[in-house]
Amino acid sequence: MATDRPAEPKPDVRPWPWQFALLVPPLGTLAVFFVALFFRDPDLVGLLWRDPMGVKVTVIAVGGLVGGVFAYLGGCEVLNRRARVPWGAGAVFAQVALVVGWLVLFCLPAAYIVTVGPAAVQIQRNVRPG
Repeated sequence: MATDRPAEPKPDVRPWPWQFALLVPPLGTLAVFFVALFFRDPDLVGLLWRDPMGVKVTVIAVGGLVGGVFAYLGGCEVLNRRARVPWGAGAVFAQVALVVGWLVLFCLPAAYIVTVGPAAVQIQRNVRPG
């Protein structure tokens, strides 16, 4: 005779609100950086959406940021599945590593593309024959 035990509730693995909040400061900083560059030299930054090469690098930067957000949130879900509440030092270290990884692998390249992309477009225009 089988005994029916109540099923254990599954842990909530969705990212917590504070994990979402860790995404906001870097994205806000990137937005402020872009707007500051735009006000400094609108014609140069405008090459990011007027020139075909500029559009390509902009799509790469935005795609990288979106992919980075999904990678970060996926990492948060894995971390929430593995970590116990209250969090130990290992879970805190893993969360910090997720944030730093997202900044280094996805946010900094996007800032680099916004900074160097217009100059690369101008160099390509000057070097290309025609």
